[in-house]
Amino acid sequence: MTRFLWASYVTLWLLVAILTFLVLLLYRQYGRSILPAKERLGLAGLDIGAKVGPLPVSDASGMATDIPLTTASSRASLQVLLLAASSCPICSQLWGEVGVLAQQRPDVEYWWVQAGEAKDGPAPEGWQFALDTGGSVQRAMEVPALPYAYAWTPLGQSGPRAS
Repeated sequence: MTRFLWASYVTLWLLVAILTFLVLLLYRQYGRSILPAKERLGLAGLDIGAKVGPLPVSDASGMATDIPLTTASSRASLQVLLLAASSCPICSQLWGEVGVLAQQRPDVEYWWVQAGEAKDGPAPEGWQFALDTGGSVQRAMEVPALPYAYAWTPLGQSGPRAS
């Protein structure tokens, strides 16, 4: 056999191996796409333990600020970040109902991060309001659908990790 024949034979099997790997990746992606919505949401978002960088938002008065990734008060044992949108009907319904959480668990620091237009009226009792006009928080937190919530235990100055 000639050298050219051996080279083409080896190249053929390398291409077959690569194409087989790519087909298996396509099967995996197709399988994820046909999952029911509840299971698909379980695969989304940040991985547990992923570091979270600064989250630039605007406060209720429109001033640029960051969401503090460590608790502002020493009494907070947990931080909850609820991401919502002004165009989301479920989010609008939640706006009036989430105040109960702060009454039941006063040791938790709650944040409502609104994409789009700001809500009219004050934030629910016990909640801190932030406006994410550019959607940068949703991209940084890998939010697949709204409303979406994250909770974490503050880790001091090193910042939170997704949980």
